[in-house]
Formats: sequence, C-alpha cells, structure tokens
Amino acid sequence: MAVLDGERRSASCMAASDCVLLNLGKDSLEKMLNEAPRVAAKIIRAIAIALSKRLRMADGQLLSQQF
Repeated sequence: MAVLDGERRSASCMAASDCVLLNLGKDSLEKMLNEAPRVAAKIIRAIAIALSKRLRMADGQLLSQQF
C-alpha cells in the first residue's frame, strides 16, 4: 500500500528462509510510469489484485465473526 499512497508501511515481515528481495518505492514507481508505463501498469495491477484478495479475506473474517 505504501508504494501507492506514500504513507508508512502498515506491516513488517520476517523471512522463514533465505530469499532475494526487491524494493520498489513510490518515487521509483512514478518514474517507471513515465518511462515504462506498460510495466508499471502490470505492477500496479498485481498490487491491486493482492490488496483486493486481502480485503475480501478480511471481509470474510468479519462476516464469520458476526454470526
């Protein structure tokens, strides 16, 4: 979310095994929108899909707690 809105990250994580990470900040994404808009659009779409899945999961959990 932070890459889209520029706010602070809302979570932290810890890797369970060795991994390679990529860091994409808001400024870099905005630069990419100008220089490689198709690639940036694919990244933004992937972020939107991931956020949508998380929101649907959270909604489902809230609904199950109400009944």
